[in-house]
Amino acid sequence: MKNKFRLVVVVLLMIAASVYINVVLSHGEIIPITKSLSILPKTIGEWTKGRNHTLDKKTLDILRVDDYVMTRYTRADGRKVLFYTGYFKSQREGQIVHSPKHCLPGSGWRPISTEVISIDIPGFAGSPIKATKIITQKGEEKELVIYWYQVGPNYVAGEYSQKFLLIWNSIRHNRSDGSLIRFSVPVENGSVEDTRKMTEGFIREMVPVLRGYLPV
Repeated sequence: MKNKFRLVVVVLLMIAASVYINVVLSHGEIIPITKSLSILPKTIGEWTKGRNHTLDKKTLDILRVDDYVMTRYTRADGRKVLFYTGYFKSQREGQIVHSPKHCLPGSGWRPISTEVISIDIPGFAGSPIKATKIITQKGEEKELVIYWYQVGPNYVAGEYSQKFLLIWNSIRHNRSDGSLIRFSVPVENGSVEDTRKMTEGFIREMVPVLRGYLPV
């Protein structure tokens, strides 16, 4: 009973906060992206960038991102990381970051494990980054997905944390910009741990680069 009451309270608070953001702060500051994500470096560490993938109009109409990139980075040994970042200069008037937890099942990938992890990035001011790690499966294939949300200079793993941070920024700084950063990697030879270590290595290379593109 207590859990149900807490859930109702949280839902009501979220609704009230959404109304506040959309109505009271509807004329707040719009934060443009620092530099277009489409021009990420061709080489990051030992990884080489492939072509940028263009999302179809139907997907873009759903996401309503202001800037995005979806591309593959490849290592010399052939391992690949599919990298996606979507940026919203304002999350008012219906523009919100869509959670991968909702998108993955819709594309046929079934989550089989989910946990919050910490990724240490030596020398980086935002370290450690809290991220959500999901192992998904489609038929015999498995894929590792690691993602987090960036709200200003802050990095959070969960959807509720992102929403509350967005509310705080809207009230204190009158801004509601934010991003979703996601890495998707096939699990090869059945080794989730090896795939995780490889992906985190790429993340440590990518995150400092992103600081020059996303507003803080």
